[in-house]
Amino acid sequence: IRWPDGHPDDVDTLVEGPRGDLLWYNNRDTALMHLDRDDRGLFADRVILDGVAVANPINQETVTLRALQSGEYVVNILHYKSNYPDPLPVDVKVEKLNPEVSLVFYGRRNLEGAGDEQTALRFTIGPGGEVVGTNELPKKLLVRVIGDKT
Repeated sequence: IRWPDGHPDDVDTLVEGPRGDLLWYNNRDTALMHLDRDDRGLFADRVILDGVAVANPINQETVTLRALQSGEYVVNILHYKSNYPDPLPVDVKVEKLNPEVSLVFYGRRNLEGAGDEQTALRFTIGPGGEVVGTNELPKKLLVRVIGDKT
């Protein structure tokens, strides 16, 4: 997922795998899924290059599936922290990389403030590892996260 560079808001990616495993910022490695980076907007967006702290204005999170399991995956985005009343445009791209790069989905969602969770995509993987279907039917995953904490 990606939102405007230099924007201070924090957007999170939540992914539910076919067996109910839930990937999110507090569970970055589950089943065969891995959250490569939890981007928090402008917070901690500095890298050290040759001993000098350099600002990294790019706002994006990337999730990697190390192998594909048959079944449905749900990709949600969450407006975790909002600094402005205006909607925040967030681009979502899902690519299948093997055996060749193919675009499964590219779309935009407008998040409406802190706590807004939206389903970007649901896709189904067949027994041969191929994408056999996609849809955008809403499914809340944050409820599972909150339920797991109580």
